[in-house]
Amino acid sequence: MNKTAVVLFLATIATAVGLIGYHYARADDATAAKPKPALQGAVDNGIINQDTANKLQNYLHESKQQGMKDRTEERLNSAVKEGKVTEDEANQIRNWINSRPTAMDKLGRWGFGELGR
Repeated sequence: MNKTAVVLFLATIATAVGLIGYHYARADDATAAKPKPALQGAVDNGIINQDTANKLQNYLHESKQQGMKDRTEERLNSAVKEGKVTEDEANQIRNWINSRPTAMDKLGRWGFGELGR
């Protein structure tokens, strides 16, 4: 197996374990900011080293961010095509998204996404 396949395999496993851990951490303590990352558990157990865990964590974070950007762009383009908003309004939304304070990231999904519906 080449390095890319190994990294993708570990990222998939880490994501699955992380989601399960997140679910149980949220169920036990709804006020918990973040559960212990599954990747740290893999480091603690000697499965991977800290450098690999950091690289996987960065990859997962960047992939999630890019996916959110892609979905937002798709939804805006679709809204323009369906006549729900004009191209100018879509551009205003894009500008608003790009100019929002970075402190919003600290709030997680507060007011957005699944919890904000």
